Amino acid sequence: MIIVFTGVDGSGKTTHAKLLVKYLNEIGVSSKYVHLLEPNFKIVEWIGEKIGKKLLNKENELLFSKNSRSSQKLTKKLMKTLGLMFLFRGIYQSWVKLIRNRNFSIMVFDRYAYDDFIRATWKYGGSFEKLALSLMRFIPKPSLVFNLTLPPDEAWKREKEGYTNLEQHRQKKSLHDKFINKIKSKARIIEIDTGTKPIDEVEKEIRRIALRELLAKSL
Repeated sequence: MIIVFTGVDGSGKTTHAKLLVKYLNEIGVSSKYVHLLEPNFKIVEWIGEKIGKKLLNKENELLFSKNSRSSQKLTKKLMKTLGLMFLFRGIYQSWVKLIRNRNFSIMVFDRYAYDDFIRATWKYGGSFEKLALSLMRFIPKPSLVFNLTLPPDEAWKREKEGYTNLEQHRQKKSLHDKFINKIKSKARIIEIDTGTKPIDEVEKEIRRIALRELLAKSL
């Protein structure tokens, strides 16, 4: 069984995914926390630690700086390639994580292919949206998707990595909402407000919904 937490950075995905896994294991349900973006191999993890932040900074520099016309042309081609890479990374990572953790009764995903699809559309242009939606058929279908929502200004304040400014965060939130609305017919999506409710209240709500789904699956 796959349970997914999605939402913009700062919405509480990691916190609530880990809390749910801890609770499920405590009541005897074999569960595993799975971060979509965690490297699958030690060498990839080492490379990410060494140059990951530099690459993200360079990517932002290319995307948001004003260059000459010829430079813009080259940047456009590079961005298209990167956008496609992120679309297919989401599919690849979803399947690899599923296969590697198949011995657990429940896999709780912190981020999913949706988040990479949204990232590609946000950073590299609306032309990726149609392709991203068509690629939905190639990812494992979750039993339950928790879409954590809160105002983008509040999410931005909570974001720890700090790779976006406030305006970029608002744009990303808008695209995230739009994409999630379009896939509601393809997945069971539960919206959870993490902006106004305290963590313990949100945790109880998530537990209740997850247990109900688990019971329905076992009948």
